[in-house]
Amino acid sequence: MIDVFPFAGYPVAVFGLGRSGLTAAKSLARSDAEVEAWDDNEAARENAEDAGVPALSLDDVLSSDRIDGVVIATPAETHGEIARRALEAGKHTFVEKP
Repeated sequence: MIDVFPFAGYPVAVFGLGRSGLTAAKSLARSDAEVEAWDDNEAARENAEDAGVPALSLDDVLSSDRIDGVVIATPAETHGEIARRALEAGKHTFVEKP
């Protein structure tokens, strides 16, 4: 697992909880980031919860004043929409290259 200590104590959301998104969320959590996550797939949300990563709704994460940044690990066709919404909500956005 990769340590991402620059994010320690930093509230960050992960959008997309497939293999790479869940790995990112778990790495951030193990590096003491304050992680919340979203995926439209119920099984993916359950996997995240089982891994100790709280899964919230997309709207809850985007409207949260607590979340400063987001990592987008969704399929390419949804990157743009989620990135647009995150940027409009004033979130720092990091997009995983598809």
